[in-house]
Amino acid sequence: MGSSASSMGGAGAGMQGIGSLMTAWGQHEAGDANGDILRFNADYKRTLSAQTMESGEFHAGIADLKETQLAGAQASSAASQGVISGAGSAGSVVSDSLAMSESDKTMARLNARRQAYGFNVAAESDSLAGDNAIRQGNMAAAGTVVSSASSIGMMAAML
Repeated sequence: MGSSASSMGGAGAGMQGIGSLMTAWGQHEAGDANGDILRFNADYKRTLSAQTMESGEFHAGIADLKETQLAGAQASSAASQGVISGAGSAGSVVSDSLAMSESDKTMARLNARRQAYGFNVAAESDSLAGDNAIRQGNMAAAGTVVSSASSIGMMAAML
């Protein structure tokens, strides 16, 4: 009877060991999957950052075109009225318009940089969180294996 109980206890310990290893494997895989998702998100946010910078340059380019069109329209208007566009109040109007256009271009670039910085910070955060998710999965798996080995050892000592 003792031999039968011992073999049943051994089978139970073996099944517990297999179950614990499967749990540990699942924890490891879950950590890897979460890490992969977070790293993908980080890459996506880095792409958004680059696109945002390109968009800022695009909008600055549009402001540059508008600047050229406005300066031409102002010079043409002044000339049609017999005013020399580069002098006096007509020159001041053109000069002020050019300064405002420069301000618009600078603002477009600064807004893009600010938004891109936000994407980069979020990307770095996701990247670190991905690394931590992988570590957490590995630690949970290791904890399960150690805990299971302890339980199996206790069962074996009781037999």
